[in-house]
Amino acid sequence: GNIHVFTTHPGAPFFDDQARNFSPDYWVGNGILPDSAQHESIHMSIYKTDVRKGFLERKRLHFTHAFFPKAKFDQVITEEKAVYGRAGDSYIALLAPKALEWKDDEEIVQPGALTAWVCRLSSARDSGSFEGFIREAGSEPLTFKRLKLAYGGLSLEYKKGFRVNGKAVSRDYKRLEAPWAVIERKPEEFHLAWKGHELTMRWE
Repeated sequence: GNIHVFTTHPGAPFFDDQARNFSPDYWVGNGILPDSAQHESIHMSIYKTDVRKGFLERKRLHFTHAFFPKAKFDQVITEEKAVYGRAGDSYIALLAPKALEWKDDEEIVQPGALTAWVCRLSSARDSGSFEGFIREAGSEPLTFKRLKLAYGGLSLEYKKGFRVNGKAVSRDYKRLEAPWAVIERKPEEFHLAWKGHELTMRWE
């Protein structure tokens, strides 16, 4: 259904006048972007917010947060370092190495200049009951040491690499792989074609 769950580092508004702000802001845009990777139904992100301050950047917030609209789920279970949700036969686990705090019915905060999140998705078809999914997701050790996040055979080291069962996985994906174009990561030219329409863009 129409349920969105995501994490961000809140950006500091550029203008004092809120009417002039759009992005970055508390929910829109980002302050500092994470190093992220995904394998199948498990996504991992590391946020390091103590990097050098950007040009004209305002006071930086040292926490990250998750948008998790509790009211849209049929069932939500909260533990110290995990939140589990069920919507029909779909399941989600949001896991962290630090204690989590609900700010309201949509916001979960993880404090600190260095934070990490793991998101795991499943379903009744793949995991059986919701209780079984919670046991399954919660039984995998989650560690976060020296900028290295590990969970369920996956490891993400901040700006150094991503491994699946010990094997390095390249994240140099193509820029686009879609029915209308396959574009390399750093192309000199784009060519898109769809239903009789074409567009070519040459950067030089």
